[in-house]
Amino acid sequence: MLTENPEVFEVWSMMSSVIWVYGALLLGLVMNIMLIVSLSRHRRQRRAITTNDGHDGKERQVRQMTVTIMVASLVFVVLNLPLVTNAIFTYLYSDYGYFGPKRYTFLFLQSLGTAMSCMSFCTDFLTFVALSSAYRATLTSLLASLCEIFPFKKKVFIGWDNNEVTSSSLSGRCTEKSDVAQVDGNM
Repeated sequence: MLTENPEVFEVWSMMSSVIWVYGALLLGLVMNIMLIVSLSRHRRQRRAITTNDGHDGKERQVRQMTVTIMVASLVFVVLNLPLVTNAIFTYLYSDYGYFGPKRYTFLFLQSLGTAMSCMSFCTDFLTFVALSSAYRATLTSLLASLCEIFPFKKKVFIGWDNNEVTSSSLSGRCTEKSDVAQVDGNM
């Protein structure tokens, strides 16, 4: 069937690319919205079961998580939309593309879309750091524990004789040239 009628092949190819590309973006957005709806139902059920004693902190945490998830998913969709739309226009219009008369428009939108798509890789991290205090606290404690595992040797001063003086080798405050010489053992 496809070898006899190449137009059917082109139409199915274009339809499949639209479905797989836009469908994936929309499915991610819909799944995040369903997660938010599920969280709000769970919150209402918990509110009906428990009393209000100390419940405001949980409410705020759930609300903060909901906003964070929505912002992260919307930013992902918005940043990936230009690259996806440019790819679809290549299928829809035969004179649009790398070898067409609108080559520079295609290349500009392709470069812009690629840059925005690459930015979308780090936006989840930045969104969670900006909007979630619990995430920031967890990240801070993780980084602090990593700093304890890998201690840094802090350089304080390189002596006049190119002898290195570090904070671990100093036994007090070192401000004068004679103090450095005493620490180095060179007087």
